[in-house]
Amino acid sequence: MKIRALLLVIVFGLIINYASADDTESKNYIIIKGDTLWDIANRYGVSIADIIRINNLKERGIQSGQVLKLEIE
Repeated sequence: MKIRALLLVIVFGLIINYASADDTESKNYIIIKGDTLWDIANRYGVSIADIIRINNLKERGIQSGQVLKLEIE
């Protein structure tokens, strides 16, 4: 059980690292449980309105595992 939990932490860390990597074309973020648009906007210096516009969000609701673009390509 401990090994399975450790593997999950490692895989999750790799996913977050990949999603947060500074890419010249775009920056993406994978939403994790508990994230809010306000938290993400403040963390990456983007406005909530820009996140909604860039990702064509119809609502403010977001879900774990959803990928958000944080920069215009």
